Amino acid sequence: MKRIYIIITLTLFYSCANIQAPTGGIKDVIPPKLENSIPADRTLNFHGKDISLRFNEDIIGNNIQEQLQITPAVESSYKVKLRRKEVIIRFDKDFEPNTTYTLNFRNSIQDITEKNISKNLVLSFSTGSYMDSIQLNGKVIDIKTNLPIENASVELYNAKDTSGIRAHKPMYFTQTDKSGGFEFKNLKNTSYNIFAITDKNKDLMYQEGEKIGWIKNKELNKNVSDLKITVFTQDTKAPILLGSSSTDTKYEIRFNEGVAVQKVNNMMDSSQTVYYSEKENGKSLYIYNTWNIKDSIPIFLSVKDSTGNLLEQKIKIGYNKKTKDKEKLQLKYEPADKKLEPGKISIKLLFNKPIKTFNRKTIILDQDTTKLYMTDTNYTWNNTYTELMISRKMKQADTVTLYTFKESFISANNDSLMDQKIQFKIAKEEDYGIISGSIETKETNYILELLDMNIKVVKELNNPKKFKFVNLKPGEYSLRVIID
Repeated sequence: MKRIYIIITLTLFYSCANIQAPTGGIKDVIPPKLENSIPADRTLNFHGKDISLRFNEDIIGNNIQEQLQITPAVESSYKVKLRRKEVIIRFDKDFEPNTTYTLNFRNSIQDITEKNISKNLVLSFSTGSYMDSIQLNGKVIDIKTNLPIENASVELYNAKDTSGIRAHKPMYFTQTDKSGGFEFKNLKNTSYNIFAITDKNKDLMYQEGEKIGWIKNKELNKNVSDLKITVFTQDTKAPILLGSSSTDTKYEIRFNEGVAVQKVNNMMDSSQTVYYSEKENGKSLYIYNTWNIKDSIPIFLSVKDSTGNLLEQKIKIGYNKKTKDKEKLQLKYEPADKKLEPGKISIKLLFNKPIKTFNRKTIILDQDTTKLYMTDTNYTWNNTYTELMISRKMKQADTVTLYTFKESFISANNDSLMDQKIQFKIAKEEDYGIISGSIETKETNYILELLDMNIKVVKELNNPKKFKFVNLKPGEYSLRVIID
């Protein structure tokens, strides 16, 4: 229903007046109130096809077809009509006999003036001589973050139904609120398979890539509260290569999801080092041009996604000499705040592209102006030669200064950095905290992760019975155990 504004101009003698809507007054914040309905709430032996609701003021609909949840699900299609203060829902088939139905209108009914929502608008009725009365509520939680999932679909199937969530829509369903909470009322006394899915396309059926969790064969012969369903990504498909592009110095391969490289080999010479880097959380792979070859180069590529699905492929890559790559070698470091933990030097250098030549003799570390001697054991590169960890024990000090020079690092594109001087301060032990404890489990292979408040892994241990994380900066942390 649209508002129609009519401007009436009155001419009286030689003067004019424009009639306008009055301004000011108290803003309407009261939502529409249901005055009556057919059938009335909790009616028994209802056999009609039309359902009507009458409110105390004029209303509008907000995607009623999408917002309205009818449980158990109906095979019948229906039409919705709005008549000022009334909503009429007309079904084309009869309801199932001896069944309790619940219509949850969620946020679909609003008043016409300020669009105040008629919240908690639920209508229940039975086509038999009794009302089903079992209630169920709980929360849906992401297993990796331990955070609630909003707008997840929670779905109930009869436990005897073996086809389940991939084949057809559920008997009962609802959606979670901002806190991940869900609630069912008027359920039949029976056993259910309970599923929670993120349901991206809103079809109430599970699709690959959606997060899912379940509780099988849950008997509901009494009310159940605080049921917890944890969801996760169940991925069984291998990564997909979406496309590629190139410049004169690098070849980019794009994937449909984040991947970790297992192997990149030059098939013409498998002993030759292939310099590559992973970008955009693993969705892009750059292979750098270190060959003096005009033609394309055959590459064997092996990558895995986060759930272990493997893609192995042979591809030919080439470089576009007409497109010049202007990206220069850049350096970042961790800790970014330049504060080192007491008792040891732990500095990570991060480069935006692989380092082909590393001259450790040109790297100098000074501890309060005293030179620290370094060996190969003090340096550790990652697989892509884009991260260098510098580790060394140290005595009590106030500062550590890192010096690098132009010849210290040469990239796969043969460019280098300007001279660097980075001074780090040594924090005091009393500025840090400790988290310790023990793990009781029958599992033999597991990973203990320490997470910060952004669910980022700070530290991890393999199979610890007892653990102790030291030198932790003030903040909120959580622990996560992953069974490997």
